[in-house]
Amino acid sequence: MLTIDKIKEFSKKHRAILFFMAGFSFDVVTAHRIDALLGILHQGLYLTLSGGLIVLEWLNRRTPIVLSGRVAKVWSYHLEAVHFLLGTLLSLYTFFYFKSASLFTSVGFMIFLAGILIANEFAPVKHHERWGWIARFGLWSLCLISYFTYLIPILLGYIGTGPFLLALLASTLFVGMVSGLLQRKRTLTSFEKRELWLPVIVVQVLFTALYFLRWIPPVPLAVHYIGVYHGVRGISDSDRQNADSIDRDARYALVYTRSRWKFWQKGDQAFLARPGDALYGFVQVFSPSRIREEIKLRWLWKDPRRGYQAADAISLPIVGGRDQGYRGYMVKNNFSPGDWRLQVETRDGRELGRMYFTIEADPSTEPRTERVEFR
Repeated sequence: MLTIDKIKEFSKKHRAILFFMAGFSFDVVTAHRIDALLGILHQGLYLTLSGGLIVLEWLNRRTPIVLSGRVAKVWSYHLEAVHFLLGTLLSLYTFFYFKSASLFTSVGFMIFLAGILIANEFAPVKHHERWGWIARFGLWSLCLISYFTYLIPILLGYIGTGPFLLALLASTLFVGMVSGLLQRKRTLTSFEKRELWLPVIVVQVLFTALYFLRWIPPVPLAVHYIGVYHGVRGISDSDRQNADSIDRDARYALVYTRSRWKFWQKGDQAFLARPGDALYGFVQVFSPSRIREEIKLRWLWKDPRRGYQAADAISLPIVGGRDQGYRGYMVKNNFSPGDWRLQVETRDGRELGRMYFTIEADPSTEPRTERVEFR
């Protein structure tokens, strides 16, 4: 039977992970736009505070700091503070990663993150003090790399391998600065240097491998919407007169034929094709204000024997700044019935998002009901 004493015992035993989850949840609720100055400064502060506490913990293990009174009581919660700060940062970066790619391409990276969190919580008891610190410093290194991975493209105005390598360099220089500060406090032995750099190197090697395997989503871009339609056109004066309400920011009228009860579908995911029909793929892709990029919209058809095969693709320049994402579309006139996929990619082939749909031949000649949504 669950009692108050058992709850207290559990909370005391697992208070670090509880603080971590509190931080994890806190920033999902309070997340800003990825390029919001307040959010960038907030993350920089959390990285500085968590890094400072981890370094103080490392120094205290070698030369114990004598504390008393309230200071000692506050310091007794330093691990919980670190877990809260790291949980906040990792929740935010996980949120950004999920927004920037479909689960199909980022699942390996998410498993990688989960593995680190589990290792930190369930490290062997007799090595917990040392390995716990290494795990925390590794998590901090991961947060640091994630921070620069999206910040540098925002500052440069584009994404790609170059900004990613600069992000790795920036995080390495930052850790080198921390190492230099420690060196001033005391002469580091070879063992201490290895202990300091081991989690950093491991995280950077894994992060780099996952990047070139294309498992890390291309932050700070994010797909907000993908849909397939029977038509896409500009909003006319008659649309504004006949529609009950159209958002002032809306630019396109998207034509679809699906039944109203299939409200969960995006456009015509069960596309009923008649002679003369064309496929319209519509997307909304978010990009920070400073970034001017180019994406690819790619059609893929499922071959019964070989799986999905690329049909064709077009490039679409995007301009950043709009909260709901830059809007664009492509048209395909030649297609056949079957299973299809519409995929959004960066210039170097990194997937931003995808949508599955089917095409069926429609032998009917009856007039069909067309509906319109405005975006």
